[in-house]
Amino acid sequence: MPTNPDNELTSIEVLEGRIKTECRRAITGDNGSLPLYNSDLFIMGVASRTIANSSAFRSMTAAKNYMVAAALVRLQLDTLARLWACTIVENMDEFCRAIIDGGQIDKMFDRNGNKLTDRYLVRQLKEVIPTVEIVYEKTSGFVHLSGSHVFGTVNTVSEDGVVSFLIGATMPGISKENWTELIGAFRHFTQAILGLILRWGEIKKEGLGGV
Repeated sequence: MPTNPDNELTSIEVLEGRIKTECRRAITGDNGSLPLYNSDLFIMGVASRTIANSSAFRSMTAAKNYMVAAALVRLQLDTLARLWACTIVENMDEFCRAIIDGGQIDKMFDRNGNKLTDRYLVRQLKEVIPTVEIVYEKTSGFVHLSGSHVFGTVNTVSEDGVVSFLIGATMPGISKENWTELIGAFRHFTQAILGLILRWGEIKKEGLGGV
């Protein structure tokens, strides 16, 4: 059964509030007595970026600005992939410290010696989110100037081959199905980020925050 875009957008807004609440709880604990790790600082950055992307995505969806909305989906996936990297490295806290110090994630390695490139992280995520690779390919073209922006100006093509173009903030030819898929992907990535924040909270409760 197809998802309702309006319901999905409402869910995204609800997720923003949950991420903020659960981030605070994961870092401080229920009684506010847990120690602060480098990983906590990283998680706070993740939460802030996720909420900022989410707020902007809802605004761009309301404005029917597909170009920017698609780029924001890619940015949310980027956030998710980097948070996911924390789960496959040898030491999460050292990994987060390296990022805070300005290290490049694609120069780092997981616990099995694999370089943490975007494509590698997306392949890892595919095991839990089967559609992630397709979304990665489709939305990457909207981050950097590419053919996606050029073909996005095509308005109509007549039977005799006459092409009209439309220059502006909205893309002609974007169907309701396109929007439904885009909004669904964004909600799914945002939900996954929340899940990993909750997982971090459980790790800290067990006294394993430095791993």
